[in-house]
Amino acid sequence: MYWKLALTSYSIFIHMLEIEIKSACDDPEGVEKILEDLGARFKDTLFQKDIYFAHPARNFAETDEALRLRNENGSFTLHYKGPKLDKDTKTREELGVPISEPEILIKILNNLGFTQAAIVEKNRKTYDLEGIEVAIDNVTNLGNFVELEIQDEDLEEAKARLFELMNKLKLRKTIRSSYLELLEKGFRSN
Repeated sequence: MYWKLALTSYSIFIHMLEIEIKSACDDPEGVEKILEDLGARFKDTLFQKDIYFAHPARNFAETDEALRLRNENGSFTLHYKGPKLDKDTKTREELGVPISEPEILIKILNNLGFTQAAIVEKNRKTYDLEGIEVAIDNVTNLGNFVELEIQDEDLEEAKARLFELMNKLKLRKTIRSSYLELLEKGFRSN
C-alpha cells in the first residue's frame, strides 16, 4: 500500500495516491438509485468549502498543483495536491494535515505571500461500493457531478474498476479538470 501515516505529538500527516475520475451528471437521483441497486453503502452528507491559495512565486495553474484549506462540516484540513500523473484520470499525489486553528494558518500563509485565489463550495453525498468512494456533488455555480475514487491501488487496475463503475452508473465522458479549473473556465454541467 502506498499511503503513509506518520503520527507526531502534534498531528496526523496523510500521504496517498488519489486515483479519481469525474463526470458531469444530469440525473444525480438516478445515480443514487443505481448505487442502491448495486449494494453501495451510504456514508455521509457533507458541506465542503475549499479555499484555494495562490503561491507567491509559482503559478499553480502552470505546475498543475493546488494548495487548499478545506472546511468539511466544521473540520479543517490543509491539502497539497501534486500534478496529475495520468492522461485518463485525475490521479495525483495528495498530502493532507488536520488544522485546528484555520484562522492562524490563513494569517501565516498570507504573511508568507500566499493569497486567496478562489473558494469552491459544494454539497456532497458519499457512498462506498467495494472500496470505491462515490461522491455525488452539487457544486455552487457549476452544477452536478459524480466523482469515483480509489486510493493507493495499482493504477491500471484501479482505472479499470473506476471506468467499469462509470459505465454502470450511465455517466458520460470524464472531466480531468478540478472544480476550481472548471469555475475559472466558466463551465456549467447543466
